[in-house]
Amino acid sequence: MQKLPLPSLIDGIRLLRSTEEEAAFAYREWLKAKDDINFSYGPALRTVRPIYSGIELSCALEAANRCPKTWKKANEDVIRLVHAEAEKKKDENGKPLTCLETPYRRFVIRPDMKFSIRPSVLYVLRKKAIVLWVQPRKTHGMNFTQIGILMAIAKHAVISDDIPDSQADIEFLDLSADDSGSRLVTPYRLEDFTLPNVSDIQDQFQIFARAYDEVCREGFEIRKRPRKRPDSHMPNFL
Repeated sequence: MQKLPLPSLIDGIRLLRSTEEEAAFAYREWLKAKDDINFSYGPALRTVRPIYSGIELSCALEAANRCPKTWKKANEDVIRLVHAEAEKKKDENGKPLTCLETPYRRFVIRPDMKFSIRPSVLYVLRKKAIVLWVQPRKTHGMNFTQIGILMAIAKHAVISDDIPDSQADIEFLDLSADDSGSRLVTPYRLEDFTLPNVSDIQDQFQIFARAYDEVCREGFEIRKRPRKRPDSHMPNFL
C-alpha cells in the first residue's frame, strides 16, 4: 500500500472529523494543497528559545533578513511579537528567563502513525515551568476546541501526573489575525480549558487513521503545481 505524507500534530488535529468519509475528504484536500506552499515560519520559530533566553531583538531579526524575500515580512512580524511577549515576562531587574531543553515526545496512534510533539521552548517563570507553543500563522490557525485538544495531548505527554499544577503549565501563544487582518497576541493556559479525555482524542485520531489508509489504498497522486506564496504557510482547505 502506498504511504502518503502525514501532517504535523497541529494539522492532524485540524483534520479530525466525526466520520471516515469526512476525514478522508479533508486529508485529500490537505494533500492537494501541500505542494502549493513555498513559505515557512521556520526561521522565526527557531528564534523563540534565543529570544526567551534574552537575545536582543536586532539579533533575532537577522533570521528574517536571511529569509527569501517573500518570507521576510511575515517572519519579522512574528519575531517582533514574540520578543515583545518575552520582554513582558522579565523580572523587575530586566533579567531574562531561564530556558531549558524542550521535551521531545510523540503522540502514538499506532506503530506506523506517530505525531511529534515539539514545543517552542520551556521557560521558568516564578519557579514554575512553562511549556510554550508559538502559533505563527496569520490565518488558518486553530480554533478554541482544537487548541484544547493540543493542550490535552501536551499535558498527557509532557507534564507528569505527579507534578502539581502550581509547578508546571502549558502556554499556547496564538499570533493569528482578527477579521480586520491585524495580528493579535492571545496567550492561552491550561486553566482556560476543560480538557478533553486523551482516550477520546485517540478515538478521533483512529478515525483519521482509517481515513488515511483508505486514501493510501486509492493510490492518491500528489500533483505538482506551480509554487506560489499564500497568505500563510497553511492552505485554506477547511
